Amino acid sequence: MQSRKVSRVSFVNGQSRLERVPELLERVRVLGVRFWLEDGRLRYKAPKNVLTSGDLQRIRESRDQITSLIARAQITSEGNLEIASRLNYAPLTYSQLQHWNLYQLRERRALRAVASVTLLRGALDIDALRRSLTAVVRHHDALRTRIVMRHGVPTQEIDAPKDWQLTVRELQASAAVPSQTEINKEVERLTLEPIDIARGPLFDASLLRIAEGEHVLIVAMEHLISDMASLSIFLRDLLIAYHQAEQRHEFSLPQVPVQLADYGVWQTKAQRLWIDTHGSYWNGRLAACGRLRFPADKSLPFEAGLGWGMAAIHIGSDLKFKLHEWSKGRRTTLVMTTFSVYVGLVFRWCQASDAVFLHQSDGRFSPKVMNTIGYFTFPLYLRMQLLANDSFNDLLDKSIEEYCNAHEHADYSYLEAQWPRPEFTRNTAFNWVPQGPRGEPLSDVRPGSITHSSLQFDQPFLMRLEKDVEPCLVLFDEGKEIRGGIYYPHHKFSAGSMNRFARSYLSSLEALLADPSSRVRDLSLAQ
Repeated sequence: MQSRKVSRVSFVNGQSRLERVPELLERVRVLGVRFWLEDGRLRYKAPKNVLTSGDLQRIRESRDQITSLIARAQITSEGNLEIASRLNYAPLTYSQLQHWNLYQLRERRALRAVASVTLLRGALDIDALRRSLTAVVRHHDALRTRIVMRHGVPTQEIDAPKDWQLTVRELQASAAVPSQTEINKEVERLTLEPIDIARGPLFDASLLRIAEGEHVLIVAMEHLISDMASLSIFLRDLLIAYHQAEQRHEFSLPQVPVQLADYGVWQTKAQRLWIDTHGSYWNGRLAACGRLRFPADKSLPFEAGLGWGMAAIHIGSDLKFKLHEWSKGRRTTLVMTTFSVYVGLVFRWCQASDAVFLHQSDGRFSPKVMNTIGYFTFPLYLRMQLLANDSFNDLLDKSIEEYCNAHEHADYSYLEAQWPRPEFTRNTAFNWVPQGPRGEPLSDVRPGSITHSSLQFDQPFLMRLEKDVEPCLVLFDEGKEIRGGIYYPHHKFSAGSMNRFARSYLSSLEALLADPSSRVRDLSLAQ
């Protein structure tokens, strides 16, 4: 007796095979066939003559299963969803595809580099935590996702949910102070372990017992399925689920109307329309602009080697407040102000006047993805130019105009989905992270038997990044302060020169506040 998931025998090149309903739907979807529900009844639309009589027969036989799949799904670009993650596979999002391209060029390694370390205090119920982890992994498709090749195309494949097997390691610690060295070793194990993205897992978690009533939870995810905001979402949902498990309640987590795979389907559907509407703008805007190169240090010691470093930047509460008030007076945002100052410094540092800057921020622009674990970025390629007499005010006006024009033609990572172009994908980038590197929006979590707090940890994965890219600025808005730094490859730049760049950025912000009408080209660089 055949399974209900298997339709009649189909024929391909004269060979018979059993075709499951998800495979049938994916095959006809590629042909342009669209399904939806109308008053509970299955409807479909297909280009003329693309469906054979056999296809129509199999669709009729599988009507109930197709209807059930669509009813369980919850989104399309118009609000009705088409089959996506519920079929267990979907196209890559454009941000994922950009990363995948870099893996193919061997310029980036697959590592669980997005990580958090959380201290849990109290009488921890290990079994309840295991069940909570299982519930969260079941709730978020991205945590069960691998990247596989289907018909020669990289594709998200979502594994079926299963019970989470959490192991607990015992650590020796003095008093109530965790052993930072031991914690860093476990972080290294999770973040530096080589990953086959087709086999996974791309997500992992580890629990360390450091003392009676004190545990450390380490969470690590590959960037293909996660970003910093995803860590906050994961921790929030885990603590909600743990409280419910303690109370023996059924799990009830914040709704996720759009899974990461659904987002990939939406972007794929929108691609042709985007090209027709905005393609000519970007082709013209980015034409005849090459790669902007920072002056490399010529006398680097041989042992500088591979890997990345960071020159720290700290914008304290006083400076941030002044910049915020100045930005309000100019009717702009703190992000635009800090970006325009960065552009001015880069032009001054590189002795350049025309370049494309990658402006990246959080890609959760829709409320439907606010609870979604995944990799969401909002990249804009901004063509900036600096004339001889341009002041800070002039550069800010240009930044605002270019940002607004780019936003009107927003690519939502479309450009990064193409095969990497060195003049754009390797140029310097400005990254603004609104919630901080370890922000925890945990207002939905009820007080329970355990308390939680974030722990600092080393980020050893930086030593494994070997991409030939220019230094980039990453700023984390932590509320009263802004922290971050200039990330740079060791084989091209010294810590001394990049620390000098970081100091120059801070002095440039001060110079803006002191005299925004001063010429950018007269900017003094830190010694």
